[in-house]
Amino acid sequence: MSKIGAAVFRLLPVLLVLIACAATGARAADGSAVFPPGLRMGLEPVGNLKPNQGAAGFSHPEHQVTVTIVELPPASFDGVSKAMFGTAPSGATEIKRELFPFRSGIGYLHTARVTENGVTSNRWLLLVTPAGTPQEFVALISATVPEAASNVYPDELVRKMLASVTMRAPPIQEQLGLIPFTIGNLANFRVARVTPGSVLMVDGWTDNIGGQPYMVVSIGAAPQQKLEDRARFSRDLLATLPFRELSIQSADEMRIGGEHGIEFRIRAKSPTGSPVAMVQWVRFTGGGFLRYLGVAPAERWDELFPRFRAVRDGVDLR
Repeated sequence: MSKIGAAVFRLLPVLLVLIACAATGARAADGSAVFPPGLRMGLEPVGNLKPNQGAAGFSHPEHQVTVTIVELPPASFDGVSKAMFGTAPSGATEIKRELFPFRSGIGYLHTARVTENGVTSNRWLLLVTPAGTPQEFVALISATVPEAASNVYPDELVRKMLASVTMRAPPIQEQLGLIPFTIGNLANFRVARVTPGSVLMVDGWTDNIGGQPYMVVSIGAAPQQKLEDRARFSRDLLATLPFRELSIQSADEMRIGGEHGIEFRIRAKSPTGSPVAMVQWVRFTGGGFLRYLGVAPAERWDELFPRFRAVRDGVDLR
């Protein structure tokens, strides 16, 4: 993260590519805050800001004013916050850093005057977390107002908008509609978390996966040279699992969804030392793959395996 300070003002466009979606916006029950599809964070847009088409945020094209919202993994909090309070990026002047109260808590606000490609703008970066702790997710809200539009969107108006930032419960159904695959059969699992490329399902009412069966379906891409040895590629994926004493019980090739797939059945110990049984299926499709991972306490394997397989067989690419 040592280079992030120089790049923090360029971070948002890159991240938005990863989570871009058709942003028609969901309005809060009180008719005020607007939430980009799939996101937990929203705000009350000011002036003539309208939801973007194709990115998470708002814009006023006539004045080239933009507001973007990016939700980041919790692990990014320390790096981004240090960058905001670290060395000023090139081209930034009149920098101010402060704690900033908003509707759902207190965040870090970084304001600056920035010149890029000959255009001078005022920029606000607000880093927020639920209840002030980055345990669930981190959101970064950016507002950029060209100097020529500063009389239409002055500092006090932008601050009023940022103070309206609020959150909602995870919009699971919205998020499921944005991922590149569908799950036709949950097999009595409950969807606990959705990211742009994965779905976590649990067999219980807590989202904590420790001690309870769960399944993760994810999609990924890999260079063709890595996919040439598909068995090795699938086995290498096992190295990313947070378990100890992994022991492969069987490895078989099969057809999954009409495409080539590989199954691994594994025994291991959880981070707490309890014995678990797992199955990993990797389905190769085009230049990428779908990965299905089912984890259960060892004594419940016979009960859970048919459900894992039912979920697998109900997954289709959009």
